[in-house]
Amino acid sequence: MTGDPYEPAADPPTTRPRPKHGRQPTDSGSGHSQTIAEPRDQAAVRAGRATDLDPALGVFKDWSNYLLVTTVAAAGWVGSDKVALEPPMLQVAVMWCLGLSAVFGILTLALIPLVAEQKDPNASIYQCEVTFHVVKEWHAYLTMACRPQHILFMIGIVLFCVGSVSQAALRGTLVTGAAVATFASVLGLMSRQDFREWSKSRFPRRAGTERTE
Repeated sequence: MTGDPYEPAADPPTTRPRPKHGRQPTDSGSGHSQTIAEPRDQAAVRAGRATDLDPALGVFKDWSNYLLVTTVAAAGWVGSDKVALEPPMLQVAVMWCLGLSAVFGILTLALIPLVAEQKDPNASIYQCEVTFHVVKEWHAYLTMACRPQHILFMIGIVLFCVGSVSQAALRGTLVTGAAVATFASVLGLMSRQDFREWSKSRFPRRAGTERTE
């Protein structure tokens, strides 16, 4: 062995860490720099709110995802042995409503990327007619898939409520349900911001009943 044994070892050569994104440091010898594109925010991409996605379409995408997951979970629960509706045909009807709602939910999610690609920036997402090819050329609107999805889900929920009570109390349950639905509809109608103007236009006063100043 040669050299002084007490001489400190030479420091290992250091290398500059390469940045994950952004501008790479400039080499003093070449004077050139290399720019690496910064990736999009992964959370925004997962949420469907990327910069190139319409905000309304992003919200609609999230809502459709949640509804589809809820529908599949509800269908699995109704089809289990823990649920017994009366009469049994109601349980079959509920299963069909939830199952078809899930099918239309899948079609809704399939249309969302097509709407994002073909939508006019100034038009509503529901007014966009998309074109796609499955064996032949088809034309469709988003409402052709999402509307049956929502209606079938609501019908399934109502039928489940009807079948959850005994047949002896069915008449009272239907009356109670109709009363609650009517109250909720009237309450929603009165929640309009322009309810007074709307009611005057829909139900004008008869001649001779207006107040005289």
